[in-house]
Amino acid sequence: MDSPTDIQADDAGAMLRETADRLLADRLTPQARARSAEGEWPDDVWAALDEVGLPAAILPEEAGGFGVPVADALALLTVAGSHALPLPLADTMLAGLILARAGIQVPAGPLAVAQGSDVRLDNAGRATGHAWGVPWGRHVRAVVVLADGPGGPVLVALPQAALTVEPGTDIAGDPSDAVRFEAVAAESAPAPFGAAELRAAGAATRALMMAGALGAVSTMTVGYANERRQFGRAIGQFQAVQQNLAVLAGQAASAAAAAGLAAEAVAAWA
Repeated sequence: MDSPTDIQADDAGAMLRETADRLLADRLTPQARARSAEGEWPDDVWAALDEVGLPAAILPEEAGGFGVPVADALALLTVAGSHALPLPLADTMLAGLILARAGIQVPAGPLAVAQGSDVRLDNAGRATGHAWGVPWGRHVRAVVVLADGPGGPVLVALPQAALTVEPGTDIAGDPSDAVRFEAVAAESAPAPFGAAELRAAGAATRALMMAGALGAVSTMTVGYANERRQFGRAIGQFQAVQQNLAVLAGQAASAAAAAGLAAEAVAAWA
């Protein structure tokens, strides 16, 4: 039997997901998506997310978060994926989680975690090097990287204003930049994990968003099949279409299950 604390956490997680769903349905208008596709940062959408505390939901209460279980907070990313959110919510949540775990103060605003980096930290705490695969690097407030410090691997939060940004895009057309920097003073702490673990956690956030997107595709496809009519009836009544809808639903369910396991793995790691 679930304890009262578990029930309260479940309720809080469900409330967060419902809040995110309503907010994104309202704010992600066709006009907002068009501006984002043209390279404009949708500041009003991010401000709305930030106002209700969604980017910080994964943080413990002492770090300014809601104190909900990590897996429940990560479930917000399935909602983001279902709305094809063109903002770095996943990276901001992951960056906040690992910074808080390392004891580094989490900067306000959107954050990014570099997919790869070659960074050295000197004895004065100044970082020099470059990083690549930085989602929305040109727009975030700070970029989190792993660096080689005098005593071993360290986690570093680099202020974006001190970086030289080389714009790029990923396969989806979203910003994925490279950054270069020299002797940048930055807050750091010994890294409690390695690069492989960090990449795995980042992959888990993407799996959650992909599962949300696939679920939305399945829902939209079923809706269209029930609305589109041919030969006097909805095409969803034809056996061949029904079979394909069943395959799609099964794939969406499998993705959701895999994403749930990924969220639990990150929660155990964190």
